[in-house]
Amino acid sequence: MSGDPDGYFTEREFPLHYYPAVAPAHLRCLSVLRNRRPLCLEQPFRFLDLGCGSGFTTSLLAAVYPESEFVGIDLIPDHVLKAVDRAKSIGLPNANYIEASFQDVVETSSGELGTFDFIVCHGVLSWVDTVTRENIYEILQRHLRTGGLVYMSYNSMPGWAAFEPARHLVQQLAESPGSFATEPPTKAALDYLGLLRQEQAGFFRDNSAAALWLDRLADKPQSYLEHEFRPRHAAALWHDRLAKTELPYCLDYLGSARLIENFDSLCFSNELQVYLDKASNAGLGETFRDFALNQSFRMDVFSRGAPIVNAETGVENFRNLGIAKLKDLSVPLTIRTPRGNIPVAGELGNIVAEAVSDGPTTVGEVIEQAKNHGADPEESQKALVAMIAGGLVEPLLTNRPKQISLDACEAFNEFGRRQVYLEQERWPAFASAFLGAGVRMSEDELVAYCNGEALGERAHMLHGVGL
Repeated sequence: MSGDPDGYFTEREFPLHYYPAVAPAHLRCLSVLRNRRPLCLEQPFRFLDLGCGSGFTTSLLAAVYPESEFVGIDLIPDHVLKAVDRAKSIGLPNANYIEASFQDVVETSSGELGTFDFIVCHGVLSWVDTVTRENIYEILQRHLRTGGLVYMSYNSMPGWAAFEPARHLVQQLAESPGSFATEPPTKAALDYLGLLRQEQAGFFRDNSAAALWLDRLADKPQSYLEHEFRPRHAAALWHDRLAKTELPYCLDYLGSARLIENFDSLCFSNELQVYLDKASNAGLGETFRDFALNQSFRMDVFSRGAPIVNAETGVENFRNLGIAKLKDLSVPLTIRTPRGNIPVAGELGNIVAEAVSDGPTTVGEVIEQAKNHGADPEESQKALVAMIAGGLVEPLLTNRPKQISLDACEAFNEFGRRQVYLEQERWPAFASAFLGAGVRMSEDELVAYCNGEALGERAHMLHGVGL
């Protein structure tokens, strides 16, 4: 949106990406883990993506949920054209895209856009100005249904504190008509920062964390770097200011879409947990957690009146959750946490892993199998929470896969195979009706899949092999 009031960068397309945290099945799992009444995904729902880019994630989800409606809004014409072309080529009549600014939506949509069960806004808030954020919040106020969920991700403090000054350097170079005009401002800025690091000049001598940021950005494509650093109003945000002073009053913070961050017992030492409990009681919990994590990118989920369920219903909802294994569970089970890798319940974790390895199942069925091995149901439940939060097992759209139509997913995946095989295009993920989400693949798995070879561990996630 270079030259537009909100100052966003529109001169390059954003790279193709898939964002698993916005998948409705993932967001429903968060609702269950946070003891809220989950939305029913077996019935048609409506999903709005604000700043959808070229619509890859939206089109994948439209294939997974063919009876539901997906709407993507983006300001960049090339993004919208690519999204529309992809949806038409695959055959996704339930995926629709609109070229518009958020101000356009506020001024012209009135009631025709309708209301939505899910509204997602990935990677937008911290790259636009205050007025544009206010337009986004107005859209949420008007178009989110009662009981609906909002996902918003953004660069956050204090994690960006070490490298936030680099934005100023990029902006200075972008506005300079001088000797740096022959190369992208981000490249010139990063080259200069690399020289400063090499010479151990002041910025890096007194700011060792900046070197980690420089390494993190080294393999990013130029198009990503331009979108990250070029927007005029980009700045990392504090969660508490956003949640308490900016967002509509009707929204209630549900939790982090990074599931593990919702469990202090998995993330922090006992000493920190005591302090975080005190901070939470004083309304400061998320700020204190952001400092404990040095959080640089938040993935917040808010609800509009999603009711809290009682303890009995919460346990029932969790036991009814469908799950499938995501990773090799034959090795000693550990989950990666902010305080390092931790084991999952010892022998109990192995019992749970064996039950899940038999194929897609439910949490309740796994708990019963573990009980037959002498495990305490409450301890099994704790182990399963840790395995889901830690990404060892994946929540399913349903544990009744025969009731799911695979036609749209197969069309999406066949189109992706052709793009990879014939066009050499990067394809971030493939559609899985069983997970209700996308499946990312390693380079070897991608080559095998595009050549029609066996997929091993990934097969049942895409096609229900062995069900």
